[in-house]
Amino acid sequence: MHKDNFYFKTRFAVLWSNLINEPFASLFCLLPFILRKDLEGSALQLVLFTMLRPVVSVLSIYWTTDLKRKRAWLRSNVVLAGLIARLPFLFFPLISNGWYLIFAGLTYMIFSRAAVPAWMEILKLNLPKSSREKIFSLGWTLGYVEGIVLALGIGAMLDAITFSWKILFALSALLGMVSCYLQGRVPIKGEETFVNEEGEGLSYKMIVNPWQRSFALLKSRPDFALFQWGFMAGGFGVMLIQPALPIFFIDVLKLSYLDLGIALTLCKGVGIVLTSSVWARMLNRHPIYSLAAVICLGFALFPLFLMLAPSAIFWVYFAYLIYGVAQGGSHLIWHLSGPIFSGHEESSRYTSVNILMVGLRGAVAPALGGIFCKWFGPSPTLLCGSIFCLSGAYLMLTRRSEKIAQS
Repeated sequence: MHKDNFYFKTRFAVLWSNLINEPFASLFCLLPFILRKDLEGSALQLVLFTMLRPVVSVLSIYWTTDLKRKRAWLRSNVVLAGLIARLPFLFFPLISNGWYLIFAGLTYMIFSRAAVPAWMEILKLNLPKSSREKIFSLGWTLGYVEGIVLALGIGAMLDAITFSWKILFALSALLGMVSCYLQGRVPIKGEETFVNEEGEGLSYKMIVNPWQRSFALLKSRPDFALFQWGFMAGGFGVMLIQPALPIFFIDVLKLSYLDLGIALTLCKGVGIVLTSSVWARMLNRHPIYSLAAVICLGFALFPLFLMLAPSAIFWVYFAYLIYGVAQGGSHLIWHLSGPIFSGHEESSRYTSVNILMVGLRGAVAPALGGIFCKWFGPSPTLLCGSIFCLSGAYLMLTRRSEKIAQS
């Protein structure tokens, strides 16, 4: 394989941007627990936050809707979205309000997702398929190795110093902005030929076009639609249990920030680190449907093990180890399914469908999970989530031999 300047600079940006952004990522996963524990967030706020996080992600498709026409914007698209995503966290030291925390979290979800289609297209242009999955997986794995090291220190600091998360978020967001600079320095293969075509301007058509294009793509590519529906069922189960987790961990199990850090970052990180390279190799050798089925099965086991946690905290740690294994594959497949299914086509519209589907299930699953949690309690909600994940695994397994159409 010939490795040119585009390869090396892209690889450098992928690896270092993950390492630099990991302190922020480690803190961000604690956001709903901080809302419940330090800011005494209500069940309504938890439901709204977990529901709106994926729903507002749908707005990000408008950030990338014209990428096919405006190819020269690929790099600036990634950089500007990354900066906006982190900007609200710089003001955390000045604000102690749960609603602002929710606003900052939602802003991050919109613009971090907005950068994904353009960044995946850059990786597709600059990296050969034989190494794309390995490099992407390695970057994410290195970030989680760092997260494992940070987990104990962050958890202990949050327990020892009240509201220390405010300073930590501001500093880590500022550091995360450096990763945007690294991504902005990546040259793009063939960019000298990129020409921005005339846009349509603000109109009703501009609002509905991304949705129409996404559904038309699903209709024209039944293989891609099959993948989306199976992933939808599994993702629905994962989102369903999100409102129950802070209540289960804080109110039922009485976990400290150190306990949460060990589970959410260390144990989950170990699962990711140990298996990410395996997932990358398997993605080159096995149908994406089979791998997605295994991922859904892993997510189905996660809430079942959590339900054993009142007997021993070990089950929280073990559950997140299993979650990390599944998440390692899910992260890889979710991000790279666009380049895989697009073939020789431009991949951002495939990746945008992923974001759209996240928003659609996010509009329903967390709200339904909140209702279940209020009516039946956290444990039955966890069980319902497991059932949905199992249905996703079943859908994928029944079509595991499905062929991906050549584009």
